[in-house]
Amino acid sequence: MDSHSRRRFIQLSAATTATLLAGCNTTQSRDTTTASHSTEQPTTQGTTADPEALQETISDLEKRVAELEGKVFKYEAQLERKREKIQKQKREIRELDNELNNTESNLQAVRSKLDDTETNVEELEAELARTGSYQYSESVRETALEVGKQVREAVVALEFEYEYSRRVAGTGWFIDENHIITNAHILRRLENGVASNPTAYTLDGTEIPIEVGGLAEFDGPDIGLATTSASAPRTLNPGSTEDLSAGEPLIQVGHPGMIGNWVIGLGEFLALKYNGTVTSEMPSTSGNSGSPVVTLDGTVIGVHYAVGSREIGQIDADPEPVDAELYEDYPYQARTEALAEPIETVQDQYQDWI
Repeated sequence: MDSHSRRRFIQLSAATTATLLAGCNTTQSRDTTTASHSTEQPTTQGTTADPEALQETISDLEKRVAELEGKVFKYEAQLERKREKIQKQKREIRELDNELNNTESNLQAVRSKLDDTETNVEELEAELARTGSYQYSESVRETALEVGKQVREAVVALEFEYEYSRRVAGTGWFIDENHIITNAHILRRLENGVASNPTAYTLDGTEIPIEVGGLAEFDGPDIGLATTSASAPRTLNPGSTEDLSAGEPLIQVGHPGMIGNWVIGLGEFLALKYNGTVTSEMPSTSGNSGSPVVTLDGTVIGVHYAVGSREIGQIDADPEPVDAELYEDYPYQARTEALAEPIETVQDQYQDWI
């Protein structure tokens, strides 16, 4: 009931009340007048309404009207709150629509950027295919891969037990049937008690026992010798550093933890520095220590001993070789200068120990 209806209802109620009251007063006056003129004739007028009863009825009606009016006010307030809530929800829906439109626009922009990036990658790949994406020719890479596969058969993974774990400590390679060349700084961990229980693994997963056979002086070349009662699956032949030329491709096989085990690296010879040290631009990191560095003819010209670093974590299984492929760079590592003890120094130490 709106405000106009309420006012109309109250007006009608008031008019009805006034009419009833007026009727009562008129009847009383007429009855009194008739009685004053004649007291002898009997009254034929019917019984009139009781004013008090009428007044009580009117009061009840007015209370009822007041109650209805209060309910109407209450309902109107509730309706107004619902209207406000609906308006708020409509605004939120509009805001969500706008946000969705913006998100779709951003998504479209990202998709467009991704399409552009994929197009650029395809163009770069096509350009690399035309110009050559590697430092060396395909024939050099094929030769290096084949030589690397053969070298892997002579390379072992050296695994030691530390305080809380066993892990690959470095690389070694068979120089003869029962002797393995590696770095002194690797085997020295066994001598000073940092590590214990040494084991070597060959490419095929064979576990062989090893012992320290020789260590260069602490301030001498970083060369060590391990001995084993097992037979070598393959040995590597020493070469010479005298005929190396700058830019010559070199191969390195080892166990860089960030890549895996028996990883074949391909780099270029730079120069002989630091009292004959073989320097090369070779992908290397911790774990490559002790790796043989060989030429394309398969002869060893040095043993890697320094460059790069990594965190060494616990291993959960025996070392397994990665797929045989060439690495000219390691992921997330810039080209660096790798250092290797020259093979001539390695042979001198080897002859003293055996």
